[in-house]
Amino acid sequence: MATIKMASYQKIALSIAQDIVDGKYAVGEKLSGRSTLASRYKVSSETIRKAMAVLQDVQVVSIKPSSGICIQSALKAKAFLEQYTSAHSIKELRNDLLEWMQRQKQEADAMRSTMRKLLDMTERQEAISPFTPFTFKLLASMNHIGQTSSDLQFWQVTGATIIAILRGDEMLLSPGPYAEFLEGDLLYFIGPKESYERVKNLFVN
Repeated sequence: MATIKMASYQKIALSIAQDIVDGKYAVGEKLSGRSTLASRYKVSSETIRKAMAVLQDVQVVSIKPSSGICIQSALKAKAFLEQYTSAHSIKELRNDLLEWMQRQKQEADAMRSTMRKLLDMTERQEAISPFTPFTFKLLASMNHIGQTSSDLQFWQVTGATIIAILRGDEMLLSPGPYAEFLEGDLLYFIGPKESYERVKNLFVN
């Protein structure tokens, strides 16, 4: 059965932002190096790099080769947390759906219900086109396996927006620009009808 979870780097970014808001880190203070943070959170240095990239994108931290990772703004950290808090009710609906799927123990019906929830969510977001999602499966022989949406400038190149990635038995919703494309991933994306061929050309040609 598919389960919905937040990526590790997103959890770490939120944890550090919360620490800044709580006053554990002061503006201008230098964070520990990647290896120290990786040891603290028990993740890889690459996961820490992605978490820091998220915080840098929203101007919570600054990253400079000479001075490392520095706290840039507590206000931006608070705004970053509020952005995720505003989506809490949607996450609760997802959890309710997952509990229902567990009780029913019907894989096919559960997956269809998850997709219906995805479609309902996209209709409520003005920034997302209400098209039925396209799907595209990544094979080992394809290009760009191991790279991220940000690396490939996915939206700029294809005009498509990824709304979910089915990875094994896990459904990752709104994976963001730093999620890696891995062998076996099934991408769900929306966009104009020509976006499917653009996605195909990106990974195949």
